[in-house]
Amino acid sequence: MAIRDESSIPRGLPWILFANLAIAIDYSMIMPTGFEYVGKLHGSQLFYGATTAAFPIGRIVFLMPFGAWSDRQNFAGPFATANAIGMMGGLVYGMASMLGSKWWALL
Repeated sequence: MAIRDESSIPRGLPWILFANLAIAIDYSMIMPTGFEYVGKLHGSQLFYGATTAAFPIGRIVFLMPFGAWSDRQNFAGPFATANAIGMMGGLVYGMASMLGSKWWALL
């Protein structure tokens, strides 16, 4: 049985840090343009607040299930799934004006 050096950095830690950096960049790109975008979709200030709040609320809701999934299996499955969901969410947000409804931006 091999003894693991407890002082070494876990292999998944750089991926977690990279994912958090990507999420922060994504969020910071949406924030400055979001108010104008929601306004063009005929959304109110309250709707803009709900759209802005949906991002961190979604992270909180999915954090525990994805963390438990990652603990039970390897990191690759939850990481790939979370990235795919994030990309789909970004596409739907970006296409909300083409789809003709402010409610798509809330997803």
